[in-house]
Amino acid sequence: MAEIINCETAATMQLRIAASDIPATRSSGIADNSNVRRAFERFGISALLIYTAISILVFARSLLTDFAGSYIGRGTDPANSMWFLVWWPYAIAHRVNPFVTHAIYAPGGMNLAWSTTIPLVSLIMAPITATFGPVVAYNILSIADPALAAWTAFLLCRYISQSYWPALLGGYIFGFSSYMLAQTLGGHLVLTLVFPVPLGVCPRKITG
Repeated sequence: MAEIINCETAATMQLRIAASDIPATRSSGIADNSNVRRAFERFGISALLIYTAISILVFARSLLTDFAGSYIGRGTDPANSMWFLVWWPYAIAHRVNPFVTHAIYAPGGMNLAWSTTIPLVSLIMAPITATFGPVVAYNILSIADPALAAWTAFLLCRYISQSYWPALLGGYIFGFSSYMLAQTLGGHLVLTLVFPVPLGVCPRKITG
């Protein structure tokens, strides 16, 4: 009987030791409280300011004297993006079908379901578009998109590396890649709004 009790006691002790050996897993995801605070600490804010300054120097240094009269990009696509910024607030305010317009290609009009009309961005920027015009709203987005993409990539890189300078470089490589430079200069707002992508990556899967 004593041997049975001793065996049970030994088994219980082994279970307790095994449980204590299991490392505490840290919460995954960038959106937990510690990582949200980290995004807005001095290092996170400094990274965002650095990326914004780089974006202004690269894309908008020649526009600062005429921000409302000139725009970033070349070709006809920037004008299309500006028109889309105006169209969605207008369509909703006037209760017209936002997917079909007769304001262009009259009298037949155009089916906008075939176009990249950036509806969510248009509605978010509606106050700026209404106050300062579509050129200003477009320029702000063209500057903000690379900076935000670089910043969210910085947050992900810092989460993984736990180091500021490598994360700063990683954010720069993502936010100011050849893809982002080409699409920003092409006026393709729908293709430069990639800042949610790093936030959608699960750090637990990356770190194993």
